[in-house]
Amino acid sequence: MKKTYLLTVLVLVFALALSACGCKHETWIDADCITPKTCTECGATEGEALGHAWTDATCDAPKTCETCGETEGEALGHAWTDATCETAKTCETCGLTDGEALGHDWQDATTELPKTCATCGATEGEKITTDPRFATAATAEVQGKWVCEAPMSAAELGLEGFEGDLTMQIIMDLGNDGTFGISFGIADEEAFNSAMTDYLVKSLYAEFEAQGMSKEEADEAMKLAYGMDVQGYAAAAMSGMSFGEIMGMADIKLVYYVEGDEIFLGTDWNAELEPTKYVLEGDTLTLSEDITGTSADSTVFTRMTE
Repeated sequence: MKKTYLLTVLVLVFALALSACGCKHETWIDADCITPKTCTECGATEGEALGHAWTDATCDAPKTCETCGETEGEALGHAWTDATCETAKTCETCGLTDGEALGHDWQDATTELPKTCATCGATEGEKITTDPRFATAATAEVQGKWVCEAPMSAAELGLEGFEGDLTMQIIMDLGNDGTFGISFGIADEEAFNSAMTDYLVKSLYAEFEAQGMSKEEADEAMKLAYGMDVQGYAAAAMSGMSFGEIMGMADIKLVYYVEGDEIFLGTDWNAELEPTKYVLEGDTLTLSEDITGTSADSTVFTRMTE
């Protein structure tokens, strides 16, 4: 009995001796999300792993551990809503934007509606208030800019001896507010201005010649007076001038309204507005009266495009 007991004690002591590593555990690695505190020398552990501190997935990032950065699953992805007139393409989840707002597609105010966005219907300001005879809707088909060409002789324009293109343009602008403008141009304004410069040079030399001066003397006189010769003076005088300015043809401002197949025109709403029959066929507008001064039976305009 004593021998058996003694043998058992010896076995236990031997087993304990085998299981003991003799490590003093002086150097530890702190616990992390997956591993408990661990001895660097023998691998002994103490306590438990910390476990992950998860943050929910976002549009750009999957579920992520705040402690170690490990991820799980996938990012949610953005839930985009389309751009609008005032807001860029936007994620409903996180509020991130992409690109820019579309911007309003404004349509001018009319007698029926204020300035209105054709895309979203937003409005700004007030509708146009004008004479009750005028309605934007009734004039919609003729609104815009129209041009007609009228060949003119130098004599008709008071430019005896002028050599150049004299195909005059009459531009008619029918507004959406009852205003009606007429302005004057030339088919090839650059060529006209060049020819007009030559015409002015000839005219100036002719004036100096009438005073008994040669071209050389005329140039010297101009240099003394203006710091440039006759050619330079003429070019400077014509520079940047339009046909209307050169010819003294001021723009005309009128008012109008449409009734049936007639356009009523007048200098202002208090004046008597005279009717003129018109025919609209596609991009051609024909007035039953001649407004070019060429004694034609009618005036044919073509719609101008931007």
